[in-house]
Amino acid sequence: SIGFVLSPESSVCAVARFEVSPAGEASFRVASRIALGSRVLFCLGYDDDTGSLDGSIWIRLGGLGLDAGSSLHPVLGVSQGLFLSWGRGW
Repeated sequence: SIGFVLSPESSVCAVARFEVSPAGEASFRVASRIALGSRVLFCLGYDDDTGSLDGSIWIRLGGLGLDAGSSLHPVLGVSQGLFLSWGRGW
């Protein structure tokens, strides 16, 4: 596999990854991250392996982080998730 990260330190970042399995199957993943200040982060992505579209928003309030996201899969439908994290040094 090979991956690229464009502008990791800026408020807009892009990630791409291309893989070839031992069986010769090729797949790719792309994602983007948009930061609005230091407290809000939007992420969007596509995974060729599963055909799913993913999106999330992450909000930081002090030492707490709240991440809400959805994944749209062509067969399984919509999956949603909500994650709460805490810590220092974000």
